[in-house]
Amino acid sequence: MQVYEPTDLAMQLKYFPNHPLIIKDYTIVTPSIPPVLNIVAETVMLHKRSVCFRAYPQMGKSTACRLSRAAIDEGQSFKDRFCLMITADPRRHELIIRTIVRNLNLAIPSQPKLENLRRDALAAIENKLRSVNGRHFVLLIDEMQALLITEYEHLQFLQNELALQGIDMTVIGFAQTQVDDSITLLREHGRPELLVRFLNEVYDLPHCKNVGWLTETLTLFDEKMTYPSNSKCTYTEFFLPLAFAGGFRLADSAKLIFLQMEQAIREASLKLFPTAHVLEVCRLILIRAKKLDHAGFELPQDVVKAAVAEANLASYTTNLTKK
Repeated sequence: MQVYEPTDLAMQLKYFPNHPLIIKDYTIVTPSIPPVLNIVAETVMLHKRSVCFRAYPQMGKSTACRLSRAAIDEGQSFKDRFCLMITADPRRHELIIRTIVRNLNLAIPSQPKLENLRRDALAAIENKLRSVNGRHFVLLIDEMQALLITEYEHLQFLQNELALQGIDMTVIGFAQTQVDDSITLLREHGRPELLVRFLNEVYDLPHCKNVGWLTETLTLFDEKMTYPSNSKCTYTEFFLPLAFAGGFRLADSAKLIFLQMEQAIREASLKLFPTAHVLEVCRLILIRAKKLDHAGFELPQDVVKAAVAEANLASYTTNLTKK
């Protein structure tokens, strides 16, 4: 296998089009993720009924959901659990029981009966757990704010029926802030039992609040995330090999980047940093700075300003509720 040499221009050009930052196919474990995984691990370990994480759009909740699923699947102490991840339908074209059945890879008739869907889901869950000699079903739900009262009732039914077979069921939800409306609705309809079961523990998803968060994230670009596969070339080194060899690290520019994003946040009348926007700025900085690479490189402020502008924070304001 050919060894990747970061300063070899021909090799860089060969691998450039498929770099994860170019094709936007990468997952980064920001400082927001470990606290979530710790709560998820404890919730599963203690067989709790539920936990829910709440966030504005574009704050990384779907990524947190996927990484939570991976952590459970890979956890040595969770090998006897059956974990299923689904996405609730925000448009409410599909009820959650059907979504569960579909994600269990079960056949769904054109006109299914509710009792049959429930029966098939329960049988499949029991069979999965039997195969691992387990008694704990973990259901991760993204877009949990979309659930209707009837869908919480479906979840309640599954928990109760599984309990009769000696099986515990934990629901781990990831929701937009509209989940607060669900909490209010359940209270207004006198359904405290559903609140206690599924929305009793609701945590705000951590996000970028300071330079420290950004520094930790940029350090991942400098030290942990590598490409091509089986190489030791970090993302920063790939785009700025000469600068990297000369000691440049993107994390050293965290304050400069943070202050520029902070100004954009104020101009957009927002009080938080959308995680997707932060990561897009970091991505664009490396891509746009590539043509400036040299041994004594220092990140110019105009490159940061251009990346912040190109990331277009204003486009998020239509989706984000001001806090």
